[in-house]
Amino acid sequence: MSKQTIALGTPPTGSDGDTSRVAFGKSNNNFDELYKRAQSQLDKSIAGAAGVVTLTALEALNGCINLSGLITGDKEVVLPADVTQMWVVRNSTTGNFRVLVRSASGIGVVLQQGTSDILLADGAGILSATTGVAAAAKQPVRRNLFRNAQWKINQRGYVSGTATTSALQNTYDGWRVVVSGQAVILNGDTATAPAGGMEQVVEAADLDAGSYVMTWEGSAVGFVGTTQVVSGSPFTLNGGGNVNFRFANGFVRRPALSRGTSALPFEPREFASDLAICKRYTNLLYDIGATVPFASGIAVDVNNAVAYIPIPEMYATPTGFILSGSAIAQTNVGAIGLAQATGRSKSVASLVFSTTATMSVWSAVFASSQAAGFKFLLVAEPT
Repeated sequence: MSKQTIALGTPPTGSDGDTSRVAFGKSNNNFDELYKRAQSQLDKSIAGAAGVVTLTALEALNGCINLSGLITGDKEVVLPADVTQMWVVRNSTTGNFRVLVRSASGIGVVLQQGTSDILLADGAGILSATTGVAAAAKQPVRRNLFRNAQWKINQRGYVSGTATTSALQNTYDGWRVVVSGQAVILNGDTATAPAGGMEQVVEAADLDAGSYVMTWEGSAVGFVGTTQVVSGSPFTLNGGGNVNFRFANGFVRRPALSRGTSALPFEPREFASDLAICKRYTNLLYDIGATVPFASGIAVDVNNAVAYIPIPEMYATPTGFILSGSAIAQTNVGAIGLAQATGRSKSVASLVFSTTATMSVWSAVFASSQAAGFKFLLVAEPT
């Protein structure tokens, strides 16, 4: 409601202005709105599938707004932005989906489940009065403890649907197939887990003792260790050890593991951040074209050479694998360094390369002579 101004009439008598009854009616209306903004709470259910819920002008007068209900898709709540106003808004919804509070123009704030914020309409959009920021404000750091939850990182070059040749074989970064001969099938951001399951091992450093919630979309069955769990239901971990989280026999989308007792909406991690996390466990150190130098060292005879390559800090002392470059046969990858008690590793790899070509033509600079180039992978996955 716009401010109602009492018409005072023409001076000096004002006889043509509002009557006393009309004047006090406007005054009461103004006070009613002020009290409603300051003291009234709207309990608004936004339950249901993904969609937009627009509050009426009368609903938006409430200074406190509590959003509730089981949501089964991302929801958007529209508040008026044409007048400067503030609200205390709480997200009391349940369900593993996002709630965006915005203006009709689309500018707004993502409000996490179980949290409250002071929101401000500035005439154009909805901002967080506590941060002054619109859109994805106040996001927790690494809320989802799963890495590569959309299967975009694939340093091994795994091909969707390819049957594994051993048990617990790694496929897409962070995910391994439990039973030999089975496969992961990827369609966009949805993975079909085989009957024996696909799983991720989360290291103990990220799993303090306490309550956790695992959520996902799809028909797959979820397990924590060997115990079946329901998406969105809390469970307790004792801490102190790595834990396997498995999905089996169905499709899975947007898997998330978070601390606490309430399911939080899935939000994708930036690609660069996800890749950096994945490289703690698997690191494609070299992926270069043919005849490109990748290291320098010493030719020990006509067919063998030794190179020393610095290894980045990883979860543990890694094992090295040559993925391509058949003219260079890996005969030894030895780690020189200390696998520290904290689970961190800084080391240098000593590599002995063999080739059927005369080593002297390389002039002690080693490069792949294959058109396919040279790929060197370091692996230190938790078990």
